[in-house]
This record gives sequence, structure tokens and C-alpha cells, in this order.
Amino acid sequence: GGGGGRGGGRGGRGRAGGRARSAAQTWNEAYQNALETPGHSLDKYTRLANIVNDFSALASMYGRIIIMERALSDEDKSVKVWEDCGGAAGGSKYLVQGILFKFCTDHKQMYNSEESAQKVGNHDLRGAMIVLDAAMASVKETKTNTTSNASASANASTNANSGGGHGHGNGQSVSSIGLPLMCIVDFLGCRLLAETRLPIDHKGDSTLVYGSRDGGAHILQRHADFKRTIDTVAARLNLKPHLLRQTAQAANFSSASNGSSTSTLTASISTAHLSSVSGAGSESGGGLRAGGDGVELVEMSVCADLEGHVGTDGRYYVLDCARLMPPEAPYLRPHEVQMLPARQLDEGRSLRAQQRWARVPMPHLVHQLRPKVVTMSAQRLSSDGFSNFGRHYAAVHNAEIEAATAYLHDEVIPRFAKALSARPLHPSDRDDIVVVLLHEAGINCRYLGWVWRHLTRIQEGGTDGAGGAGGAGGG
Repeated sequence: GGGGGRGGGRGGRGRAGGRARSAAQTWNEAYQNALETPGHSLDKYTRLANIVNDFSALASMYGRIIIMERALSDEDKSVKVWEDCGGAAGGSKYLVQGILFKFCTDHKQMYNSEESAQKVGNHDLRGAMIVLDAAMASVKETKTNTTSNASASANASTNANSGGGHGHGNGQSVSSIGLPLMCIVDFLGCRLLAETRLPIDHKGDSTLVYGSRDGGAHILQRHADFKRTIDTVAARLNLKPHLLRQTAQAANFSSASNGSSTSTLTASISTAHLSSVSGAGSESGGGLRAGGDGVELVEMSVCADLEGHVGTDGRYYVLDCARLMPPEAPYLRPHEVQMLPARQLDEGRSLRAQQRWARVPMPHLVHQLRPKVVTMSAQRLSSDGFSNFGRHYAAVHNAEIEAATAYLHDEVIPRFAKALSARPLHPSDRDDIVVVLLHEAGINCRYLGWVWRHLTRIQEGGTDGAGGAGGAGGG
């Protein structure tokens, strides 16, 4: 299978339509074929660079047209809305020159903010990059382990097959995951997410083998190899397997054409499985299960609305990665609690208990933990925490996310501020060096004011160590 795309960039550069693709060679086909070229030749990466530059330039050109015509009626637009595409949260869709555009707008009032809707579009691109990096790292590790095992077997005088096999120590094989080539187009205060059209069923579910495309009404797991691949990627990202309740009759869980069906149905959730879900994030057998009320429960290791497809070209594709990373615990900061009206405060309750007010609408869609903090967590974290998808054992999953969020607030940010205060400036530093350093430390840019407050306390000579009084403040 092919790889995925980090996309061209914000707005795109390169030659507009420098090498037009014919109908026989779509953007995706050209991109995946270039990625699959063996070796690390200059020709391979030159081809990839040309494809990325041409894609981002063409996406930028058409994206600007779509944005400028957003107020026109559909019949007056030069690029029409694409009706044959499912999904609701992604805004209006457009298809032109083999590029699918998604308008990042709050047209259904889900976020009460255009800024939040645009943030979710950025999450989709970032989530795809995270999946790609994790999948490539898993494939590389698998090849390394296979080579080591083969070498050990060749050198052994007995038990020649004792170290063989493919995959990790747990016996799982890792298949390459394909993602569309993607970029973001920002223009006139609007945002479009552009991606190559994939060879999948965009409206129905004939190619869908994993996840849900209807808000959890049906959650599919009908391709065992695909599920193993996703589970391996999730384990590398420290994401936790968790149970999801389907809100409609389960879809057909028969095997896909190039994979076997998943685990056998069980009549009830075993005590062992309950322990594994409520414990330290350990994996269990997975698959479709029946709850006490007869409603099917499905175990997922990523967010419920991530879609996995087996394309008509036989490749594995992953879409809708916006909610891949677990949400931040949606509680007010201590200084924000202190600004609440007195009638909302209860002196008899702890400060932490008084922080249970969401900071933004739909916080599980907007405010997410960065991958660095997720991998730092002692417990694997659920992507569906603090959402309706994660209702089963929500107290356990949410408590683990709360602990990770508290660690970010009380340990990571104060420690970063202390290190930043001691870091000298270099002439070679990038203009956005602070943003780069924040992300490397696992800190979201929305905490820049909080970092500044810690820096101010340090410069004033106050104590602001990790876990100290400064760690509880905010700004």
C-alpha cells in the first residue's frame, strides 16, 4: 500500500498546473506510485517534490476561486458544490481537477465559532501527518526486527526458525497506510482543506471497512489486517482501546475481499475485558461485543469517526483524522475559576471540582493534547474521551485524560518556561522559534500567555518550579 501526504503548505507554491494530470493518472495514483518507488533515489524525491508543488499550487488557485465565490448561488459558481460526498462536520465539499475541497466553516453551528471550525480543519491535516509518521515508523521497525531475526536465525546452529516471522514481538504485522496528499488554503479569513480524491466510495460504505461515517450509528470492523494495522499505530501513539456503543443496528461485519473477518462475537463482556478496559490501558481481544442491553459494543483503538477504506486499487486508506489525539480535559483554569461570579462558586467544594465548565463549545473537537504529552502519559489515553462516543467507562477514560492535562499544566509548562528563560537567543533562530519549541515540548500555542506568565515570575525572582505554586496559575 501507499503512504500519505504532508501536503504542500498553506496557500501553496510552485507552478500552477505545471504538469496537468490526465484522467488515466489521477493525483493520488501519481503520488502513491512515486511513494512506492523502491529505494531513495534522487529521481524518486524529485518526482514527489514536483507532485507536491503542482498540487499545492493548483489547490491554492482553485481554493481562492471557491472562497471568492462563497456568497454566490450554486448555479452562479464556476466550481459547484459536490453533492455526492457524505459527511456533515466538514462543511460544503467541492471537487475540481481531482482535488476535493472541504470548507472549514461552522455552517451547522456545531462550534459557535468560525475559528474553532478552522482549527478542526487543521487537526485533520495534523492527524493525517501523525498517522503517517507512526505507520512509517512501525514499518521501519518491523523491517529492522525482521532483518535482525533473519540474521540471528542464520547464525544459529539449531532452532533455525525460533526467531523468524514478521512484525513485532506480539505477532502483529504492519501494513502501509495510505493517506491523501493534503494542504490548507487560507484566504480572506476563510480556510479550505484540500486533498486528493481517493479511489473509494465517498457517499456509501462499499469500501469502508473500519470506523464510522454516520456519527456512530454504525461502526464497522470488517477487515482483520486493517484493524491490526490501526491497533499497532495506536499503540505507538499511546492511544487506548475503548468500547463504543452503536446507536443503530450493526452493519454487516463480514470479511472484505482481501482480509478475514475480525474477532468472534461474544454473548457478553467478560470480567477480564472489563478489567482491561478500566485498567492501565492494556489491549484486549477487540472486535464486536454485546452489551447487557443487547446493544452491540465495538472496541476501537482510535476515534470512532476515523474512516478506514480498502480502495478500489487495493491500497489501505485512512480519512478523517481530526479527532485522532485525545482532547484536553475541558475545565477552566484556576485563575478563570476565580473570575467566575460568586453565585457560581461553592466554598465547600475543592478548586478542581469547581473547574467543570467547558471553555469552548464542543471542546473535544477543538482543544486536543499534543502527541508529545500523550506519549508521556503513564496510561494510554482514549481518543473519544469527554465525548458522547466515549460514554462507556467514561469516568475511567476521562480521569486518565485529566491526569495528562494536569501534568501538562503543572509540570510541562513550568519546566518549559524555566528552560526557555535560560536559553540564549541565536542569530540563526527561525522567526517562529517559540512556536517550534512549544510544539516540541508538547505545549499548544494557546498556552503562550501562560508560558509568558511563568517567565515573568522567573524574571521577577519568584519560585516557579514544576509542580510549585506557579504551576497552578495561568494567564
